[in-house]
Amino acid sequence: MRSLILNKIKNLIKQTKPDIIICTHALPSYLLNQLKKENIWTGPVINVYTDYFINDLWGIEHINYHFVPSLHFKQELVMRGIKPKQIFVTGIPIDSILKKKKISGNNEN
Repeated sequence: MRSLILNKIKNLIKQTKPDIIICTHALPSYLLNQLKKENIWTGPVINVYTDYFINDLWGIEHINYHFVPSLHFKQELVMRGIKPKQIFVTGIPIDSILKKKKISGNNEN
């Protein structure tokens, strides 16, 4: 199964020729980490963690940059051997429609 998915990703990269790949899910991150380890894909890969934990499936060591939700996660990645300059604390990205709006004035119904 792993080789089937890896072949799909290789073909997708070959067809689209991306300049950069951004992963918001652990599985493609894991697979791209493997491709980078084997020098099959040499372009930059960014992990954007969209949860409050980093499970063991995420690719880590061959990923170029990590956008993490908190300083705690930055420290965790540094302890795993990632250079601090490769880690950016960005919070968890959310759509602006989900943000609470301030209500000004009286709330009269």
